[in-house]
Amino acid sequence: RVRELVAQSVLLYDRMVESGVAPEQARIHLPQGMMTSWIWGMDLHNLLHFLMLRTDEHAQKEIRVFAEVMLTSLRNTGQVKSTLEAFDELRAREAFSRNLSNKKTYKKNPEEVLRRLWDATEEL
Repeated sequence: RVRELVAQSVLLYDRMVESGVAPEQARIHLPQGMMTSWIWGMDLHNLLHFLMLRTDEHAQKEIRVFAEVMLTSLRNTGQVKSTLEAFDELRAREAFSRNLSNKKTYKKNPEEVLRRLWDATEEL
């Protein structure tokens, strides 16, 4: 019975798309567990922006895992090595900056902030 219902849903989807309904709207009638495939593209700037947001420790786990796989795939191409090195440096600086701003003790001790910033730039 389940297979029959899924087949009917796919048939309804196909008919809706053929009649001019946008696929993303017609998809609402497909079963929730049905697999969807898509092809998409973007420029390097927007890809790195996406990766910066979605590899952050505050991102939802599922999208973070997906973004990490994308980043690994990009690294494996070997085509944008210097860009990825700059990207990693930026991620490290942002994480360090965020860490500093979250520490209340540093707000009370500006000398400690300067010392940590100096140490961080020495490492880079």
